[in-house]
This record gives sequence, structure tokens and C-alpha cells, in this order.
Amino acid sequence: MIVRLVWQGADLENLERAVNESLSELGLGESITVATTNDEAYRRSLGITATPALCIEEETIHFQDMIFEGAIPSHEELTGMFLAIVGDDASAGGCGGWSCGSCTGGCA
Repeated sequence: MIVRLVWQGADLENLERAVNESLSELGLGESITVATTNDEAYRRSLGITATPALCIEEETIHFQDMIFEGAIPSHEELTGMFLAIVGDDASAGGCGGWSCGSCTGGCA
């Protein structure tokens, strides 16, 4: 999977830092590629009208979609998004390795 971040400058750097922190926390930093672009054709192809933007691409199924645009998602939003995409088995243990107590899996 590729997380493609769209734009340039400080907003892009802040988004890239936030994405890498979430991926690292979930143990996904080695398995998901983070790339950046400011290509106008790419932005048009995904209908990106506000920046920065975060897009997900999966080359094996020829999928790409814009997920966030015009804002830098919170840490919780990014982490939740990655868990939803890769499933709860991203980290060791049930509930993605979390101890939040919010599920019925007994991870309190």
C-alpha cells in the first residue's frame, strides 16, 4: 500500500510527520510506503480541490482514492483510518494491540 501525500511546504511536512508517527506506532512503518507529490495531473485525477491531501493507493488491485483533503487529520483519525484499512491484526494481540477497553474483546 502507498500513502500518497499531496502538496508542498510546511503543511505537507506536518502531514508527513503525523502519518509516519501513526504508522510507526502501529508497527506499519516498514510495510506501508509514504510518498509525496505535487503533480497537477494527479490532483485532477482524484478530484483534489484543497490541500494538503492524503490518498491511499493499492497497486495490486489498481485502487487509489483521496481520503482527506484541506486539513491535517488528528493522530486519532490517522490511527483509526490505518487500523480500519489493514484490520485489527496490525499489531500484536486483539484490537490491534490496544488496551482501550472500548471493544468486547476483553482488552481492558
